[in-house]
Amino acid sequence: ASMLQPNSANRVQVTQDISFQGASIGERIDEQVFTFVPPPGARQVESFRGDAGAEDQVDRQAPDFTLEDIRTAETVQLSKLRGKVVLLEFWATWCGPCRYDMPHVQALYDEHKNKGLEVYGLNSEVHTRAINYLSAAGLSFPTLHDDRMRVAMLYQVQALPAFVVIDRQGRIAAYMIGTRTKAELEKAVFDAGL
Repeated sequence: ASMLQPNSANRVQVTQDISFQGASIGERIDEQVFTFVPPPGARQVESFRGDAGAEDQVDRQAPDFTLEDIRTAETVQLSKLRGKVVLLEFWATWCGPCRYDMPHVQALYDEHKNKGLEVYGLNSEVHTRAINYLSAAGLSFPTLHDDRMRVAMLYQVQALPAFVVIDRQGRIAAYMIGTRTKAELEKAVFDAGL
C-alpha cells in the first residue's frame, strides 16, 4: 500500500507478510479461536477513529473534480452541485468498516435525495468489482470512479472510510474518518444546511 503521511506530501510504502503455521481444509474450527479476550487493564472505547487533520479540512473551499459514474458513465462535476449539500464517501470493497457504513449512506440517499442532498461514493477499484459489490449489497447510491485515487489525494484522505460533507456554498462542512452511525452522518448533513 502507498499512503500519504499526515500533513505531508511524502508517501509511505507499507508491506505486510502473513505466515501460516498450519492449515486444515474441511475441519471445524473451534469458535474460541475467534473470541477476543482483552488484556488486564484494557478499557472499551467507542471507536478507534482518529480525525487527525480534520480541523484543517473543515471550512475550506472543497476542491473541484470531475469523475465518471461507474454505472452510467455520466460525468459529475462537483462545482455544478453548488446549491446542494453533498456527502462523499471514499470506500473500497475490501474495506470492512466501509461495508458497515454503506447501508447508512444508502438510507440517507433514499430519505433525502429529493430534499437537496447529493450522495456519492468514490471508489478507485476496477468498475466491475465495485459494481458487483454494490449490486450484491443492494446499494444504489451513485459511485464515481476515482482513478488512481486522485480525488482522495486532493482531499487528503488517509484512511477508509472517509466522509466529506460539503455545504451549499461549496465549502467543507464536515470531514470524518472511520465508521459512522446513520445519526452522525445525518447530523453532519443537517448541520451543513440540508
